[in-house]
Amino acid sequence: VDPLSDLDPSGLVWQFPRLVRPRLAIFSCRPVATRPHRCGGVFALAEGLGSDKGPERPALFIYFTRDMNRACDTRFVCAKTEGGRTVMLGRWTEGEWCTVSVYFAWGE
Repeated sequence: VDPLSDLDPSGLVWQFPRLVRPRLAIFSCRPVATRPHRCGGVFALAEGLGSDKGPERPALFIYFTRDMNRACDTRFVCAKTEGGRTVMLGRWTEGEWCTVSVYFAWGE
């Protein structure tokens, strides 16, 4: 059992009565991950909320990681796409504001 997880989504959650396909999603956040391997924040466009293991069937899942190895302490913004592929979008700095913009080209 992970004492730092409450197994529920937190923050802002929108549920739409029907399928939506936005063209643009922009959000700003000030991520913090005080311990390695903890997520500093999450943004998802998904079919359902899911649990501490992630959203249900996400079309897009953006998350902030903090990994630590012997050489350095690294923080990345990553996206997991519908097919499960992970793409690194950039780096983030502890406690500093960052903005992520995503443009969707549905089937184009």
